[in-house]
Amino acid sequence: MAETMTLEEVQSEAERVLGVFDEFCRTHELRYFVAYGTLLGAVRHQGHIPWDDDIDVVMPRPDYDRMIELFRADEGQQVKLFAPGEDGWPIHFAKMVSTRTSMVEESVHFPPDYGVFVDIFPLDGVPQSNPQLHMRYIDALHRLFQASYHQKVPSAGLSLHDRLRQIIGAIGRIVPRATYLKLMDRAMRKYPYETADRVAMLLSYLPFSTEVFAKQELEGESEVQFGALRVKAFARPEPILERNYGSDWRTPIKRQNISVSHGTATWRS
Repeated sequence: MAETMTLEEVQSEAERVLGVFDEFCRTHELRYFVAYGTLLGAVRHQGHIPWDDDIDVVMPRPDYDRMIELFRADEGQQVKLFAPGEDGWPIHFAKMVSTRTSMVEESVHFPPDYGVFVDIFPLDGVPQSNPQLHMRYIDALHRLFQASYHQKVPSAGLSLHDRLRQIIGAIGRIVPRATYLKLMDRAMRKYPYETADRVAMLLSYLPFSTEVFAKQELEGESEVQFGALRVKAFARPEPILERNYGSDWRTPIKRQNISVSHGTATWRS
């Protein structure tokens, strides 16, 4: 029976994958920034937030596309890149995963060789007027696309939220998944990053108002410590952290549940 990984082992393996990603980006001169809880952990803890298990990075769309074009699975590094549009890939952003681990999530079918990961999100342009309308349209498509992959579970004892999720999933499966991918991709690329004055991560779980940035806020870069690594961050991360997490972002607020939150991870034999 495969050995379940501890939270500390998941964090260490995710950091190793981040190191492979960072080396690849530096070799190919690709821009990226650690973001969200990873940026918060780097600035506040010089590594993972103690009770978090994932790593998030964002990339300007041109660099994101270039990464997907150039990257090939590296047996020596024991990592693999999954990207949108690949058969059986249930989300519309990329992940670099550890091929020496396996991870199972409760409600989403991932490929059999899915493992401990680094999330990689594209940054795209948004319109000058009413960007939230544009973002809500993409969010609706993304929710239907993801719902179409949700595993069916017995309806007995489900909460109202889970029942609604099942209904959305049934609706989502009416339309071919490739159609959602095509519509999302077209919408996300409508306002090119290179010419946009404002940009956003269009697949965010955070309020839309916190996700739209003047591109000049993201120009340039700094480096921050993340465990044993020096990784790339926004030139001025503090205002971005305050926007995302509030003025008290420097104060750690421990979750009630400190177990691995994204799924059950095991070492491959």
